[in-house]
Amino acid sequence: MDYYEILGIKKDASPDEIKKAYRKLALKFHPDKNPNNKEAEEKFKQISEAYQTLSDGGLKNKYDRFGEVPDNFMTPEEIFSQIFSKMDPVIGNFLTQTLSSFTNNLMDENKTLTEVFSDLNTEDLIDKSSDVMRYLLKKNIQPLNRKNIKNNYVYDLIIDYKDLEEENDFDVDIEFLRKYSQIKLTIKKEDDQKIFMFDLNNTFFTVEYDGNIYYFEINYKFPPGIFRKTNSSNIYLTYDVDIHNYREGFRFSYPLSKKTTLEYNIIIKDTNIVCFNKLGLYSQENNSFGNFYVTFRPTNSISEEKMDESLPTVYSLEIEELIN
Repeated sequence: MDYYEILGIKKDASPDEIKKAYRKLALKFHPDKNPNNKEAEEKFKQISEAYQTLSDGGLKNKYDRFGEVPDNFMTPEEIFSQIFSKMDPVIGNFLTQTLSSFTNNLMDENKTLTEVFSDLNTEDLIDKSSDVMRYLLKKNIQPLNRKNIKNNYVYDLIIDYKDLEEENDFDVDIEFLRKYSQIKLTIKKEDDQKIFMFDLNNTFFTVEYDGNIYYFEINYKFPPGIFRKTNSSNIYLTYDVDIHNYREGFRFSYPLSKKTTLEYNIIIKDTNIVCFNKLGLYSQENNSFGNFYVTFRPTNSISEEKMDESLPTVYSLEIEELIN
């Protein structure tokens, strides 16, 4: 089997692209959606094996070089659960009630993992999981509370029901996240409409509409190397600088967004981290902007321009500032 062909991806696919491809196919061919369909069952098994191999760096390397595959695969149900499960007290309670025999068997040293999973009551699992899904939907999608919404920072997104796909992507850049902290999604169907609020601190959302479940994923379109941490309005970058200029000071020119290009002289002192105040993303909780932190890394391969007297000078953070 060609695992790349099975998942419909290229050989240079990123881990996120591999995961996304698996998730989409797993939803399509899952046995719950295709009862008594042997072809779908076999397809589900193949995509699960492909994902297990290509999502593991070591296994993927062996497969690419020698065509080797693991001797023992986890069951498709295990992998599917790993991708979509969310662990919190409600989920823990669900697992305790539904999988009590599974929990007990898991602690039995005389049973193999295969034997443990063979004892699962899958019908019970499917029935009770619907309650958990409703809980997750309520948890992931904030209720429309107009008192907590600052309209200036809410982006209105209106989608016709016919245009919805099972998986939906939404691209955002730094300018967008400095302007908006939430997306107000309105799904319209003829004379009916339903509203959902997406908090842009998160990147993955589930929506239940008209008896169907839809997935929305936020894709960050940041300049190369820039990233944000979960639930943070700060953004971060590691930037390579010629070792000589690193010691003497240098000009830093960086296009942060379409509207903002940074032009500063940089002098490295106690640390190699520079903070550009309030150039991060908007935080509704604090009603302010986060910071842009750049870690400058000395190298021998890149040459920055010397300092320009006409530009403002920024110094790296002192140790006390980092601690505080």
